Order: sequence, then structure tokens, then C-alpha cells
Amino acid sequence: MLKSVKFFYKLFIAFLLTGIIPIALISTVFAFLSGDIITGSYKQQSKITVERIVESLNRQLDKYRHTVYAMSEDPEIMTGLLENRHLERPDLLKLYQKMYTAISGNIDNVSLHIISLTDFPSLSTQQIPENYLNGGEEAAGGIFWLSSDQPQKTVTVFNNFTNARGDRVMMTFCKSITDARGELLGFVVLDINKNPIAELCEKENNNFFNELFIVDPLNNLASDLNHDENDGNFSFLPSLSDIQLETAGQFNRGDRMIVHQPLDSGPFQVAGSVPMNIILSNLSYLIRITLWVILFSIFLSVLLAFLVSRSISKPVHQLAVAMGRVEEGDLSVRIKSSRDDEIGLLNKRFNIMTEQIHNLLDEMKEEQAQLRIAERKALQAQINPHFLYNTLNTIKSIAKLEGVGKITEIVTRLGKLLRNTIDSNREMVTLRESAELIEDYLAIQRIRFGDRLDFNIDIPESLNNFLLPKLILQPIVENAVIHGLEGKVGKGTISVTASVRQGTILIEIVDDGEGMSRLWSSHDSPEDEGIGLSNVHKRLQLLFGNSAELEISSSPGAGTTVRIVIPEIKEGMM
Repeated sequence: MLKSVKFFYKLFIAFLLTGIIPIALISTVFAFLSGDIITGSYKQQSKITVERIVESLNRQLDKYRHTVYAMSEDPEIMTGLLENRHLERPDLLKLYQKMYTAISGNIDNVSLHIISLTDFPSLSTQQIPENYLNGGEEAAGGIFWLSSDQPQKTVTVFNNFTNARGDRVMMTFCKSITDARGELLGFVVLDINKNPIAELCEKENNNFFNELFIVDPLNNLASDLNHDENDGNFSFLPSLSDIQLETAGQFNRGDRMIVHQPLDSGPFQVAGSVPMNIILSNLSYLIRITLWVILFSIFLSVLLAFLVSRSISKPVHQLAVAMGRVEEGDLSVRIKSSRDDEIGLLNKRFNIMTEQIHNLLDEMKEEQAQLRIAERKALQAQINPHFLYNTLNTIKSIAKLEGVGKITEIVTRLGKLLRNTIDSNREMVTLRESAELIEDYLAIQRIRFGDRLDFNIDIPESLNNFLLPKLILQPIVENAVIHGLEGKVGKGTISVTASVRQGTILIEIVDDGEGMSRLWSSHDSPEDEGIGLSNVHKRLQLLFGNSAELEISSSPGAGTTVRIVIPEIKEGMM
């Protein structure tokens, strides 16, 4: 015994170390590399996200730039500026229509102005800012001076102000209007509101960056797309000053990782900021997961080592226990073994030794079972079906002679009911046969109830040869008569219909009787609502398992509907 215990623990320790050491090494290496994995993943995702934002912004800003250029080259505007005159109302409305058409779809997002340096009136889709009309090199962020200095180019500047409509302006495009000699006639100015730019960026950002900026590294200006109060220079986030002009990149400053990429318009760049604590929190989460994996692996290694060690020493113990039970007279004991070694051979010999005695016991049980069946059949045979049929025929003959037609009909239909119940040894019958059986039963009940009972059986001819369990519908129809219509005041109706539903047969028995305040459940005992529904449910489960369904819906005073769903089985398939 002592040697067996020592051997078991030796095996246990050997298997345990074999499982734990590789897991520990792999987990340690993964823990060391997890920081680089998380950081690299964030860098890659940051680059992809900022590229997506820049691509969407470039598309939108290119549309605005094209609008400004097209308006600066418009012949009607240039003609009006050259003629240096006021326009008549129809001509003025035509120009306004052209301006609104140019910004169609973005009227709430931008403002378009034509600033005239002649007697030709200045025009705008909104109210022209006062400093636009006053001119000067510093007006609108110096954009008029920049545009005058580069008349062939559409220039862009940060232009942080609130327009007359209350919208926050962030960026302005401007293009000079000149005549053939290069003389300056005016400007086309497009103010871009901040909100639509912020919404476009946030849509592509999808909550990845905590902060998003449009940065002008040339003039040390930035616009915080989430907080208007931070618009201006880099004082609110000095690390933005590390962004280089016209270059994309990524760097860490303090508690933030910043990723940036230039736009096609002007010196601007899109910059996104991710707090390092978010990255570190994900790293911490990964480390915790790794620790849990290690703990689970240790537990699993202990369990497996125990199970494997036990599987080696347990068979001998099982054989000894089994032999002890045989000594005590338990001849049914068997040892399950799939081993091919000496222990497996011992187990097989032991099983062969007890098999013959077990077979003798099985034969005795079979004989007793056959005896019980024979006794039951003998009891059933005490009622002679032919005697019943002859008696019913006698009653029918007397009823005919006496002219009592209703008794004749009742006895005829009762005879058919008994014949279907007693004579047939089949477990399954056709839907047509079941419908005829229900019709006989309801016809008998109608003689009893008179005009108070009406019924309708609607079985499509195409379903007549489909099979269902024998006497599965009659108990439900009987419940509908007894519990639904018997206590109802006035006329009652019972409907039986059948249809095909997704490869199954759906049978519905509907009555407009008193209904039920408490629905039957498959967990109810037979005493709760009688044996009818419980019998139907058990037979369906035995024959079809989960492929069959029995559903009941009812409410007091509104009648009851019973639905039976069974698989499609045609006559001849069983």
C-alpha cells in the first residue's frame, strides 16, 4: 500500500512539472512582449485613423477650393466688377442664385462672399463680416493680403470668429479677382464653419482619438475640434509645437501619444491625441488576462496530472473492489476497460466470468416480463369485442323497428368509434381516419346538445394520407365539448383545421366556449386537468421527441385554441 502511494505521488509530480514549466515560460515571454504589442497596435490604428480623417477632409476642402476658383473666374461677376456699376434687381437676383447654387448642399456649413473693390456691390449668402468690408492687411487673418500677393492661387488661413448667424468659423478660402491687366477688382471669400468639419472628422475618428486638432505649424495656430475655448495658439497643448511642417509622424509627449498628417490645403495638419493611460490600461488588462491564464493553466495542469496519475493506479483498485462485490453476491458488477495491457486482460476475464450468471438473471427477468404481458392480454380478452358489436347491432335493429332515428345514428357512430378503438392494432392512422372519428364523436354530441353545438372539420384533401398518432385528437375535442361548451349559454362551435407549416403538419382545434383562467402546462399532474392533455403530450414526446409541439392559448369567455405540430409522415413511410 505504501509503495503504491509513493508511486502515485511520483507520477503526479512528474506530470505536474511537465505541464507547468512550458506554460510558465510561454506566459513570461508573452508578458515581456505585451507592451510592444499593445503600443504597436495603437500606433498602427492611430495612423490608419488619421489617414482616413485626412482623406475625407481633403475631399471636402477640394470641393470648397474648386467653388472659390470657379466663382473668381465667373464672367458675369468679372463683367460687373469691370463695368463698375450697380446692378438692376433681376441681374442681382441672378448673381445671388448663382452663388447659392455654387454652395448647394452646404448652405448651412459655409458662407460665400464676393468682396468688391469697385462700385460693384459686394454680395454674400449671409451677412458680410464688417472687417471684410473695411479691408486692410490684417482683415480676416491677413487673407486679403495673402491673396493679393498670390493672385493666381486660392489661399487658406485660420479665421477664428463667430459670424452673424452665430456659427463658429474656423477656416477661410480666398481667391483674387483680377482683370486682364492684372488689376485687382475684388475677392471671392468662402468661410467654412467649424461644426461640420468637426462632425466629419469625428465620423471617421469613431471615438478612437480623445482629442482632434487642425494645426497650422507655420503660424503656431491650432483649432480644437471638440472645445472652442482651446482655439488659438499652442499654449493649451505645447506639445503640438513639435509637429513639423508638411511631414506626417507620431511622437509621445508627456501623457499623450500624438499622431499627425498634413492636409492638401495650406500648411494645415490633422493631429489626434490618445492619452497614454488608455494604452497603459489596456496593457494592464492584458497582463491581468495573462495572469488569469497562468493561474488557470496551473489549475488545469494539477488536474490533468492528478487524473493521469490516477488512471494508472486506479484500475487495480477497481478490480479488487469488483471482486469483493462478487464475493458478496453482486453478480451484476462489470469493469469498463479499453486497455490492451495485462490489467485490461484481467478486467476482460473478470467480465467473462460474471457474464454467464448475468445472462441467467436476464433470462429470468425476460420470462417474468412475458408473464406480465400474457396476464395483461388475458385481462383485455375478458371483454369480447364481437359481443359488443353484436349488442350494438341489436340495439340499432330495435331502434329502427321502433322508428327512433337518433338512437340508430348514435349506435352506428358509436360502433365506428369502438371499432377504431379496439380493432386496430396500428399506432399511427391517417389524418382522414382521425377526421372521420372526430366527426362521429361530434355527431353523437350534437344529438345530445341539439342546436347548441355546431362543428366544422376542414382537412385539405392533400393532407388526407399524412399519418398521426391514433386517438391523439379525440381527447382534445372531448375537452372542448365538456369543459368549453357544456357550461356555455347559447350556441357553441368547434373547428378542426389542418395545414402544412415549414415541413410540419399544424392541426388546430378551436372552440368559442368558456375558456380557461389557468392554462394547462406539461408540468401539471394528470389530476390538475384530467389525463387527456397529459396523455396527448406524453404520446407526442414518446413518438416524435422535440419535433412535436402542443400549445394551448385561452382566456375566460374567449374560448380555447389547441395547436398540435407533428412532422410530415405520409402513409407508407413507416
